[in-house]
Amino acid sequence: MNGNFLIQYRYLIVFGLAFAVFGSIFLLPKLNVDVRFSTFFPAGDPDLDFHEFFSKKMGNNDPFIKVALKPEKRIFDSIFLQKTDSFTLALRRILGIKNVNGLTNLTYARKTPFGIIRRPYLDPYKTEKFAEDSLKIVKDKFLTERFYSPIEKTLLVFIELAQNLELNQADTLMMRIDSVIQSFDFHESHLLGRKYMEVEYKRMVTKELVRSMAWSFGFIILVLIFLYRSVQGVLLPLISMIFALLIFYGILALTGRSLGILANLFPTIMLIVGISDVIHLLTKYSLEIKENRSKKEAILKLFKETGLSIFLTSFTTAVGFLTLTTASMTAIQNFGFDAAIGVMIAFLVSILFVPSILFIFGFKSSQIHNILAEKLNQGFEKLHRFNLKSGSKILWFSGVIALMSILGMTQINTNTLQLTNIPNHHRLKIDFNFFEEKLGGGRIFEMAIFCKNKNGFELSELNEIQKLHDYLHHLPNLKNISSPITYYHGIAKVFEPRLQNLELPKTNEKLKRYLKIFEKKSQSLSWKLVDSTQMIGRVSASLHDLGRLRIKSLNSQINSWIIENLDTSKLEFRFTGSDLLIDKAHEHRIQNMGSGLLIAILMVAIIMGFLFRNFSIVIITLLVNILPLVIVAGLMGFLGIELRGTSSIIFTIGFVIAVDDTIHFLNKYRLELQKGHSVSNAIQITLRESGKAILLTSIILFGGFFTLIHSDFWDVYVHGILVSFMLLFALLTDLFLLPVLLLKFKKSQPKSLQ
Repeated sequence: MNGNFLIQYRYLIVFGLAFAVFGSIFLLPKLNVDVRFSTFFPAGDPDLDFHEFFSKKMGNNDPFIKVALKPEKRIFDSIFLQKTDSFTLALRRILGIKNVNGLTNLTYARKTPFGIIRRPYLDPYKTEKFAEDSLKIVKDKFLTERFYSPIEKTLLVFIELAQNLELNQADTLMMRIDSVIQSFDFHESHLLGRKYMEVEYKRMVTKELVRSMAWSFGFIILVLIFLYRSVQGVLLPLISMIFALLIFYGILALTGRSLGILANLFPTIMLIVGISDVIHLLTKYSLEIKENRSKKEAILKLFKETGLSIFLTSFTTAVGFLTLTTASMTAIQNFGFDAAIGVMIAFLVSILFVPSILFIFGFKSSQIHNILAEKLNQGFEKLHRFNLKSGSKILWFSGVIALMSILGMTQINTNTLQLTNIPNHHRLKIDFNFFEEKLGGGRIFEMAIFCKNKNGFELSELNEIQKLHDYLHHLPNLKNISSPITYYHGIAKVFEPRLQNLELPKTNEKLKRYLKIFEKKSQSLSWKLVDSTQMIGRVSASLHDLGRLRIKSLNSQINSWIIENLDTSKLEFRFTGSDLLIDKAHEHRIQNMGSGLLIAILMVAIIMGFLFRNFSIVIITLLVNILPLVIVAGLMGFLGIELRGTSSIIFTIGFVIAVDDTIHFLNKYRLELQKGHSVSNAIQITLRESGKAILLTSIILFGGFFTLIHSDFWDVYVHGILVSFMLLFALLTDLFLLPVLLLKFKKSQPKSLQ
């Protein structure tokens, strides 16, 4: 495709784009949001495979939601307990809720002459028995402690949702649960659970998509008004990017792709990168018109020179985002692939729509734009003289900054906390913190136990597990521990009520007999401490969110204790659980950050090498664009900003976007060398003609990403600030360091750069 083709079919192109936009609008209602935490699990990881196997055998915690209820005065208050009982009954009537358990409907089994019967721990309507019932509950604390906390005066109600709920179904279900909670008007209530978190993430992402577009559009409109001071100057870039954004979302909806947690970056990336393309096109068009060329000549020149530059920058950016598909997390893979599609759509709309409209209607720069351009020309002339005079100082200064930044990089905090991403004022964070501070922790500790005895768990194995249970019970960060000991003690207590403190029967014969009788009366549970074969067990506990590294250290400490103190010839132990996988996901992404960025750097090097056929230009390009990454990484270390799995992609995003201005600069520089100019003159002309567009687009990129500070998501907030400053540093290296390096390496650059 060339400029003549575009001029000849301009009306057909505009009509075709308008038709695509119209079709996309009808597809938008089909666009889904998918923020399931499982999309962040490291695909192909052996721990993920084991978790799926273990979940099929033993169930998992994902369908459960804990509701913590605090009375105004005390737990054993008849009004509060009766309200709680009515609350559990109301929840059970909601379609999609499989079961609801709390202290008011919790029962224990006892053997009687008439067989095994179940009795309630308490009757909320018999106040005269509260003293007796409370004593019974305290005596059975190892069985009941999951349902109440006397110290914090809190009751816990466990809601079990139906299995494999879609996110939209879970959202509807959570609205009904919230409605029931509000209708009972408890003094204080808090929720915790995987589905609850996913639903709240979905709501936040949906809300932030709208907010992100509003901020991005608002910022762009202000910049365009300042630059062009005309309706045409504002509407042409704006309409172009609205078209691109709608077509992008339409394609996602048509292909069944969903928006993930990082989807609120799409409007910023597409609008800002796309507007940058449009500004380069309008700047070049205005320059050609000022040279008294016709609209056709201006567009043909624009297509030949600037069109190639924005294609290269868009292609490089898209390839950079595609490198994220090498990540082990599905969510990051999807983000990288979709972002690459979005960037190329923005390019295609810009290169097709803008020149077509320019040929149909033309474009005239405002007086303020011309004055600004003249002022910038003078500034770039001074900049060129400064670079010629102070080249050595610039190189020394850059080296010192790089060394200091490398020192800062060694201080980067990677001890990822689970809900750093959520603002403190959000209900999700408030609820999580309540469980953290009051109820033993917001995370779940899980360990699988495999019995090597073909007869299943017997007293010899259970004695080993008892040691583990006691050891874990004394660790300060683990609370509410359940294990096979809890399970077998509960069964034995049916037949021997006097058993205390998790005691077990004295003989294997008794244990087997009790199991045989009890299992006939027991119900099949979706979440188990021991499987039906008595060969697999589970240890579960509440765990404080200490951070990824500290929990990894804790697990290592527990594992070392097991090796030193337990008979591992009888039992095999393995850590598991969704929280463990989330930690692994962060670890994978942080570890793979370097390899992903290296792939992006390698791809840029190949593209630059193919384009310029000059090794020194490739090295210069990489040096100029890697230095801003190093500076930002150093700042993260000095400022204590946490590096998380999702925020680690800022380096790839920053690099692939920052390199665009370098490509624009070097492409113009190459063209001037081909015209016979010296290296110094080529740099001077490049600064004067391309410097304005580079400066303006960098300001837009900086401001556009900086608007992400509106986000309630910490990761997006950090993306906004760090990528903004990365782009600012990249602008400075393009304007100062790049010309100096070109001058220093001029002997290794043939005039044609081919």
